[in-house]
Amino acid sequence: MTNDVRPGGDLTVDHQAHWYPRALLDALVGREGYPTLERTDTGYLLLHPPTGGWRQPITSLFFDLDQQFEDMRGCGVDAMLASPAMIFDVGRFGPQEARDLATMANEEYSATQRAHPGRFLGLATVPLHNAELAVEVLDDAIGRLGLKGVCMHANVGGSAICRPELEPVWDRIEELGVPVVMHPTRSILADTYDFLSVPVDVMVNWLLDTSAAALSLIMSGTFDRLPRLVVLHPHIGGTLPYVLGRLDSTATALAGHLHAAGKSEAVKTAELPSWYLKNRFWTDSSSTTLPALKMALDVYGVDRITLGSDVPYVSRERHLDFLRKHLPAEQVETILTNRLPGIVD
Repeated sequence: MTNDVRPGGDLTVDHQAHWYPRALLDALVGREGYPTLERTDTGYLLLHPPTGGWRQPITSLFFDLDQQFEDMRGCGVDAMLASPAMIFDVGRFGPQEARDLATMANEEYSATQRAHPGRFLGLATVPLHNAELAVEVLDDAIGRLGLKGVCMHANVGGSAICRPELEPVWDRIEELGVPVVMHPTRSILADTYDFLSVPVDVMVNWLLDTSAAALSLIMSGTFDRLPRLVVLHPHIGGTLPYVLGRLDSTATALAGHLHAAGKSEAVKTAELPSWYLKNRFWTDSSSTTLPALKMALDVYGVDRITLGSDVPYVSRERHLDFLRKHLPAEQVETILTNRLPGIVD
């Protein structure tokens, strides 16, 4: 495939597009624990949980890049900001396996990015087991391999992404000037609902998990400490726009209690949560619920919402039809041409 595009102008970038090199999928076949895959005649199955239960088909659109490019052309999308999403969440691997597989993923994405300049924009996979390991892989992915940003899963094998010992990782991301795109993974609530045959984790827990992770970046003071940090919280901000009043009122009450107790230094935020959503976060358009999309437009503003289809899990064509059917043309055009800072040269 040589039909690449030159970056610039009103380039339309799908900020939530997932592609899996076959080498990565093959590396997960038969491994113990999550994530693990089984081969089929046409692709793979992702096991939720790894002992069985719900089995998610991984069809050719997940790993056939020509098919993905054909879909992009048909929809008028110029480029994909690609990540391996939750299937390749290395946070549940041991440190050495995580390092090896993250490096493999980053090299595959970098090679694909070089082969399709301007059309394929790759996000780095970074193991967050400890800061030293994470910074080493991060520097390699952005420096040597030239990837455009970081895919940050909402938890690290069940632990928080903003815990104090990981501050050097966030510092380095800001220094490198690359954006973070958060993504759901197997949530901290997943084990509670594994007895059900329906995917409760995918249906709602993922959004709760990314929302908690995004809020933790606010309440830990990460955004105040790093004024140039760029973070995209996908799926129109998960649950945060819906509970924004609760976030602000709770933060106000908490600050009052801490000041009264003489512990004002424990207040890590200079502004209310609503301010950070509107002024520091980006989000994407990935939604099929019109009231929720309109709420996100009110909370974030149209200038901070990017196109995000969630392909191949969702039809890009249907998502674009949804936007064009329900939003004014000028809002759709703004969303389609918004881009995260730093992803296009």
